[in-house]
Amino acid sequence: MTEGAPNTIRCAVYTRKSLDIGLEKDFSSIDAQYAACKSYIEARREAGWRLLPERYDDGGFSGTDMDRPAMKRLLLDIEAGLVDVIAVYKIDRISRSMADFAEFLSLLEKHRVSLASVTQDFIGPSGWGRAMMGMLMTFAQYEREMISERVRDKTVAMRRKGMWTGGIAPFGYAVCDKRLVPDQRTAGTVRELFRLYAETGSCKAVAARLNGAGLPWRPGVEGGWNPRRVGYVLRNVASSGLIMCEGTALKGVQEAIVGDELRDRVGAALERKSRPRATAQSPSGAILNGLLRCGTCGSAMVYSWTRKKTTGAKYGYYMDRADSRRAVSTCPVRRVPEGPVEALLEDAAFPLASRVKGTEAARAADPDVFWASMPPEEKKTLFRRLFREVVVNPHSIDIVFQSGEVKTVPASLRRNGGKNMLVSGNAKDPILVAYARARAFWRMLDSGRFKSVSEMARHYRIERTYFGRLLSMACVSPRIIKAVMSGRAPAGLTVNRLMRLAASDWTGQEKLLGLKCNISISSGQFCAVD
Repeated sequence: MTEGAPNTIRCAVYTRKSLDIGLEKDFSSIDAQYAACKSYIEARREAGWRLLPERYDDGGFSGTDMDRPAMKRLLLDIEAGLVDVIAVYKIDRISRSMADFAEFLSLLEKHRVSLASVTQDFIGPSGWGRAMMGMLMTFAQYEREMISERVRDKTVAMRRKGMWTGGIAPFGYAVCDKRLVPDQRTAGTVRELFRLYAETGSCKAVAARLNGAGLPWRPGVEGGWNPRRVGYVLRNVASSGLIMCEGTALKGVQEAIVGDELRDRVGAALERKSRPRATAQSPSGAILNGLLRCGTCGSAMVYSWTRKKTTGAKYGYYMDRADSRRAVSTCPVRRVPEGPVEALLEDAAFPLASRVKGTEAARAADPDVFWASMPPEEKKTLFRRLFREVVVNPHSIDIVFQSGEVKTVPASLRRNGGKNMLVSGNAKDPILVAYARARAFWRMLDSGRFKSVSEMARHYRIERTYFGRLLSMACVSPRIIKAVMSGRAPAGLTVNRLMRLAASDWTGQEKLLGLKCNISISSGQFCAVD
């Protein structure tokens, strides 16, 4: 009630129309609903009913849900105590969903607001009014579902006859008399696209070739070709004269743009690429998914991996999701190797990890043993408790803690052999990380904690083959490790190269790497002799 007018009942009118057809007229369905509600309120003026000046009109919005701009404004005004009565032409203007309507009534009851329908003789919240509203809403929802079923049945029947049922025309086609016909401006591009994919087998390469030839994506639409758009055209069966109906490709009435032979070649190539690969667990468990973000593009960086065909070596990295979808990479970050960036975060997390973990053993543990003994999923959880996000920039990495503190670590991305290498003064060398973890794993095996290497690999969710190669790092010559620590390691030395050399004795390893040194072994211990 407004101050000074205790008997004033503030009335809001809500109107809705499902389609936007006719809203441009001088007097639309929305105006007719409002006029009827206004007259209804004015007829009760002696009872203190007053029409609020604010209009709540939702033109072109379905009653399927409550996600409508005017409805949201009305709900906010109800919660603010600005409305006493809501007048509608029919209660199905509020919603055609029983669940949403029940929630709406609960909100009205909470704020002591009544609902009045102009064409239905009840005023809530009396018991009779509630019963009537429930019955009317049941029929409203039933009507909506019946309309939906009729539309779906008609759509399926049309598609079974090979007819187009509306929407945006597939690329390469235009709509003429409600039928699909080849578009002379883009049909040639579709044929060229299929031919290029049959030749290259790469959506990214096709996108680059199409952009280089100046062929547009859609006339009048900004942006050129990218792998996602190429894949959309390749997988759309309309260009082959087919149409999808309930998951089955049927013969369509439209003219095919691509011939059967070319379509079959491309379809076979796409099927080979879509087959699921063997999903070997990442050694790290992709623990930084959801934390890493590219500082240049602002998009998330997601984990991926590849395997070298000649050696079977596995390379994990985090790539810029937005840049990976471009035909030509424009991001200076692009991707970062998993080992160095995860080691960098381990260094930042270890001073706080013992307090989070809350055990004396964690406080006293050596960092390398601490991280090597932690399963990937547990490490992933710990990182999320400590870090809010990690922003990778071309020359630095910003670590944002949950407390809001930001730690900037100088780091640079360098290209080496076609791959991005992360060079950071604060991050450990991947070779040193692998060596320390291998020795930590060996100590756990010697202690009898695990019965076998396979059991340990399963416990830490590491691929068995990779785990075996990782353990071999404990057999690397200490002279080589010392050379890595002092920055005198041979150029091109990597973890995978050392794994292959670990089977040799120390002298053999050093000779193969071109190191001149002597190793003395005394009392079962090793030491480097200059």
